[in-house]
Amino acid sequence: MNEKILAVDLDNTLIKTDMSFETLVYVIKNNPLLILKVLSILIFRGKSFAKKCLFENSNIDISDIQINQDIIRFIKKNKKKYIKVILISGSRHEIVRKFFEYTDIFDEYHGSDDNINLVGTNKINFINSNYNQITFDYIGDSKKDIPIWKYCGHALVVSRDSLLSKLNDSNISVEIISQNYEPTLNDFFYLLRVHHWIKNSLIFIPMLLAHEITQLNIIVLILAFISYSLIASSVYILNDLIDKKFDSMHITKKYRPIAYGKIQIANALSYAAIILVIGLILSLNVNINFFLLTLSYFIIAVSYSIYLKDIIYLDLVMLAIFFITRILAGGFAVDISISIWFVLFSMFFFLSMASIKRITEIQKYAPNQESYTGRPYNRKSLNSLNIIGAISGLLSMMVFVLYITSESSGILYSNTPYLYIANLLLFYWLGRVFYLTYNETMHDDPIIFSMTDKISYLIISLILLTFYLAI
Repeated sequence: MNEKILAVDLDNTLIKTDMSFETLVYVIKNNPLLILKVLSILIFRGKSFAKKCLFENSNIDISDIQINQDIIRFIKKNKKKYIKVILISGSRHEIVRKFFEYTDIFDEYHGSDDNINLVGTNKINFINSNYNQITFDYIGDSKKDIPIWKYCGHALVVSRDSLLSKLNDSNISVEIISQNYEPTLNDFFYLLRVHHWIKNSLIFIPMLLAHEITQLNIIVLILAFISYSLIASSVYILNDLIDKKFDSMHITKKYRPIAYGKIQIANALSYAAIILVIGLILSLNVNINFFLLTLSYFIIAVSYSIYLKDIIYLDLVMLAIFFITRILAGGFAVDISISIWFVLFSMFFFLSMASIKRITEIQKYAPNQESYTGRPYNRKSLNSLNIIGAISGLLSMMVFVLYITSESSGILYSNTPYLYIANLLLFYWLGRVFYLTYNETMHDDPIIFSMTDKISYLIISLILLTFYLAI
């Protein structure tokens, strides 16, 4: 038997995530104001105390954390070669102990405490002082582990291509124990939900309805569209981080990059911060009112992800407000006033669409009377949601008719009777959407459906034609 021990890292090695960021996301979800305290501790007392604060204010079920089975198999296969197998990590020792007990495969465990942060050379010194300078092998995953592998003279690696290139430059012999997934460009686009950016085309609606189609307005609105889309994507990323546990149990959402483990929490947070900053900088280049609106949208949307979406029916109102915010953003960007008629129409119309979205989700993902994952609805909610959806849709049409008969419509349109045709086309489209929903063949998101359905394309084109003829 070799007089050698095997030391195994925890974060992104034994487990396919980083517990420091898992606890951070937990705190963001359950006690977001505590983040300010964590930041102050990080600045004035250091990383170890910040990790302690996060741990003490989180309650994560480690059975929800994905174990890297490649590591488990390697340990079982090679355990006889070592006098001890230890779990050693920069995570708090209380967290390391949980995985030590849960996996039941290690002889001892060690984690960071108030006195030491067990990363890099600290691990070498700790192992040497506690195990009488015994030689050891080490399984890790990060560039911070390179000094440890240099000391060992051999690297047991949970690898990414970027790490392997650094190891090759260090002239260290490498044995790959497990290969981490390298995110693709498609994964990044999916993380940003670029396919949802089409919703932000509502930004152009105020310009079209006000008949203010100028080259300058188009350029400004393109900038506004990019800005708003980036800020919205940062919200999507934060939402996916907060909903990671629920998404991983969802039939379709489990394939989202964060829930599926394709993109690590630390990277996702970095992406969210970067695109948020870029989006806000671009919004400042539109104008100050647009900047303040998009900043408000971000704050409210994050609040929705953390709290408001769990309040039954209020989440419908919030979804409608988010669409109205896009329309207001378009008006603010080019200094066009939004008619109260249009705001009321949009509120009722998008409230109807939000109801259909929830109905469809219940139909697909809530068997029997069970609530579907991460939402406060179940099949008992279907009747009330159908009523809200139908009434809201009819109210939107009623507001449209009242607008047509008002003096306001005569300011922009000289042939208002054509607008009645637009309202009838809208009635047909709403009826078709409710028919498809009733027959459980509707897309999860009726707005995305309207952008991909051929009949919807035809109806939207005809509605635009009637508005043109009405001018």
